[in-house]
Amino acid sequence: MAPTKSPVQHLTGRLIAQKRWHPDTDTTALEQDLAACRISEYARKIMAEAPALSQAHIDDVAAILSKAGA
Repeated sequence: MAPTKSPVQHLTGRLIAQKRWHPDTDTTALEQDLAACRISEYARKIMAEAPALSQAHIDDVAAILSKAGA
């Protein structure tokens, strides 16, 4: 049985295919989806290895994420 693709691999493949086969198409949405997916996957990995965060830590991280791209 073939290994399943991670969500990051899936979105990366979609973005590459879109750019290859439809180079004039706006890929902003796919790029945003990929960035959000990569951040989420990394955060999950870090949180699995870390002790529980306090509410103040959670608020700090949320503030950083809410200002991203602004």
